[in-house]
Amino acid sequence: MKLKILFALVSLLALSSCGGDDAECSSPLPVLGTPSALGYIVGTAEDTDPDIIATEYIETYGDDIHVFNTASTFFAAEMTQRVLDALRCDNRVARIEYRSQGTI
Repeated sequence: MKLKILFALVSLLALSSCGGDDAECSSPLPVLGTPSALGYIVGTAEDTDPDIIATEYIETYGDDIHVFNTASTFFAAEMTQRVLDALRCDNRVARIEYRSQGTI
């Protein structure tokens, strides 16, 4: 129970430090590429674990984000505009691109 509370607190602090839900940041990341119905590739900053970020966003936004795959430097996901806006302001994210291929 203590671990769940601690993880929730860490998640909340991480999101609030990067803009969090419904906050605007001064320079959100652009979304690169051509808009696609396949979702997004979210590249993480150096020394940042994409599994941790993906898990935090899933726990915070629930059904608003669906993560397909994670790798050492990115995760692939479908998400609502609300989640995309938060990710664009998250300082642990290095880049966001439209997913252009069906298989990763």
